[in-house]
Amino acid sequence: MTNLSYCYSFGDNTDGQCGHKVKKTKEKNIINKPLLIQNQDFVIDLVVPLENKTLFVNKRGSIIKIGKNGERVFNMGEERIVSCSHGKKHCLFLMFSGNIYGYGSNSVGQMGVLAPQYFPKVTELKIFYQMDVEVIQVACCMYTSFFLCKNGELYACGGNEHGEVGMNSGAKKQITPFQLPLNHVRKVFTGSSANYAFAITADYKLYRWGNVPTEIITRLNFESGQPFNGGFSLKPVPSTIKLLDKIRTIACKPREYKILYKNGYYFSSMNTTTNHKKIVKWITASSHNFLYLYKDNEIKCDNILKLDLIKPMHSLRVVAGPASYFIHTWGRLSVLATDFLQLFNKKLFTDCELNGIKCHKALLEIRTGASFDIFPEILKNYSKEETLELLHWVYSDFTSNFDLVEGIIKKLQSKEVPSIHTLNRDLFRLLNSPKTSDFVLIVDQVEIPIHRFVLCARSELFHTTFEFENKGNKVFDFSGKSLDSIKILIRYFYTEKLILDDEKLDSVYPELEDAMDYYHINQTSNYLYQLEMEKQRITVIREEKEKKLQLEIEKVKNSPLRTQKKNRRKKKKKKKKKKRNQQSKIEKKKKMVNNNEKGEEKEKGGEKENENENENENENENEKEQEK
Repeated sequence: MTNLSYCYSFGDNTDGQCGHKVKKTKEKNIINKPLLIQNQDFVIDLVVPLENKTLFVNKRGSIIKIGKNGERVFNMGEERIVSCSHGKKHCLFLMFSGNIYGYGSNSVGQMGVLAPQYFPKVTELKIFYQMDVEVIQVACCMYTSFFLCKNGELYACGGNEHGEVGMNSGAKKQITPFQLPLNHVRKVFTGSSANYAFAITADYKLYRWGNVPTEIITRLNFESGQPFNGGFSLKPVPSTIKLLDKIRTIACKPREYKILYKNGYYFSSMNTTTNHKKIVKWITASSHNFLYLYKDNEIKCDNILKLDLIKPMHSLRVVAGPASYFIHTWGRLSVLATDFLQLFNKKLFTDCELNGIKCHKALLEIRTGASFDIFPEILKNYSKEETLELLHWVYSDFTSNFDLVEGIIKKLQSKEVPSIHTLNRDLFRLLNSPKTSDFVLIVDQVEIPIHRFVLCARSELFHTTFEFENKGNKVFDFSGKSLDSIKILIRYFYTEKLILDDEKLDSVYPELEDAMDYYHINQTSNYLYQLEMEKQRITVIREEKEKKLQLEIEKVKNSPLRTQKKNRRKKKKKKKKKKRNQQSKIEKKKKMVNNNEKGEEKEKGGEKENENENENENENENEKEQEK
C-alpha cells in the first residue's frame, strides 16, 4: 500500500501559516477558499495551527514548522506522539512514553514552568517528574493548559484572568500546575480561542468554568435529545443519562459553544433551534467561525455556504486555529493503483500520447468513457500539468484536484453528470473486452485475449517475457499450466480479487500457491492474504454444506411419513412379540400339563409294580410254608 495525504488550508496567511506563498502587501493576506498546500513531500499525521505559524506532524514522528520565522524541522527521535492540543500561541504534545513536550509562548506560565518566556523548539516539560501521576490527556485554551491524569485528577496552569485555572484567589496567572477541585474527571473540552473549559466526571456530570458565554440553552434533556429552557447554577448540569456516552465533542469559541453528540446532532448556546437535516461527524471552532464536517464528507463554515473541495479519500479531518483552517484528507493507494502508477512512470507498452505524455489508449478510453479521437481537441486548452493530473487519476483513482478531472470528463462525455467508476470496475470491463486487447495467451489450446500492459504491471515474469523474450510477437504459448489457474490469475491481475471455485479448489490451490514465486507477482502479501482468505471461505462453505446435508438427513429421518412408517413397524413388531410370547406361554402350559400327566402315570405304574412284587413275595412265602 502507498500512503497519500493532502492538506488544504484557508484563512489568515499573512505570515505564511497556511502553507501558501505570501503576497507582499500592507493588508492581511486572507485566503477565502481551500487551497492545496503545494510541495508537500511528507505524509501528514497531525496539524497544529497557532496564531502566526503551523506545525505538521508526519508519520515518522518529526514535526515541521511553517509560517513566521521560516520553516524548521524538529526531530523527535524515538518518541511517538499520541495526541496534541493547541492554544493561541502555544501547543502541547503527549507522547506514547507519557512524556509531555511543549512549543511556543510561556508568557503566563502555560507551559507549567517559570522560564523561559518562549520555547523556540519542541522541548520536554518536566512538570510531573516529582509527582506519581500519569497524564492521559492534554488540552489547551487560549492561554491556559490542562493536564488530565489517569487517576481522574485535573491540573491547570497559565492564564487565570477569567478563572480558567479554576482558582478564586484573583491571581491573573498560575505558573505551577494547580489541581482543580474535581474528582474522577474523564475528559476535558476547550478551544484554542476560548477562555473557558468543560469537564465530564465519572459520575456523569458536566462541569464548566472560566469566561463561559451567556447562553439561551442552558440545560439539555439528554434523554429525548431536545433542548428546553431552564435556569443554570454553578453546580453541574443535572442529568440521569450518561453524558460520557452521549457527548462526542464540545467546540468552543469566545462567545459561543456547540455540543456535538454521537448521534450526529448538535446544540448551540446561542440558538434555540438547530437544523438537524444532516448528521455531523465533527465540529471545530476558530476565533470567528465554526467548521462542520458532515457524514457525507461535506464541509461547511459559518460564513461560507459550502467549501469547494476535492472528492476526499478514505479519511477526512478538519482543524481550526485562531484564524486559519486546515482540511486534511488521507488514504492509501490500493495494490492495483500502486502497480499501475509504476507502469505509468516506466512508460511500458504505451501506444498513444497526450500533451507530450505517453499513456495507454485502452485504459484511457475505458476510464473516461470516451473515444481517444476526442482527446486532442478537448485537452488542447489544458496545460501539461493538468493533463498529468488527469492521467494520475486514470492510473490510480486518486487526484489532488478532482474538480479539474471531473470537468475534463464532463467535456469528454458531453454530459452534465458524467459516469465515473473506480479503477477496479473499469479494469474488469477491460478484461471482458477482447476488441481492445493487444495480445493472446494460448493455454491448453484455448486462446485468452489480454492487455500486455496490465500483465506487465502486475507480474515480473510477464514483464520480462513481453519486453525481452517475446518482443514483437502477439501470441504466446503458455502450455504446461492448467487453464483454470491461469484464468484465476488473469482475473486477479485485472481486478485485484482472487475468486476460487469450491469444486476446483483441491486441484487449483497448490498451483496458485506456487504462482507467487513462479510469476514474481508484485505485492505478494496481498496475494497470499487473499489466497488464504479464499481457502478459509471455501472450507467454511464446505462445512456449511455438510451441516446442511446432515440436517436434511435428520429432517428426512424425522419426517412425518417416515415416523408413521416407523411407528407402524414398531406396532407390528410389538404384535409379533406379543403373539410369540402368548404362543410360548401356551406351549409352556402344554408342556407342564404333559409332564404332570406323565408323572401321574409313572406314579400309578410304580404302585402296580409294588403291588405285584408284594403279591409275588406273599406267594413265595406261602409256598415255603407249605413245603415246610
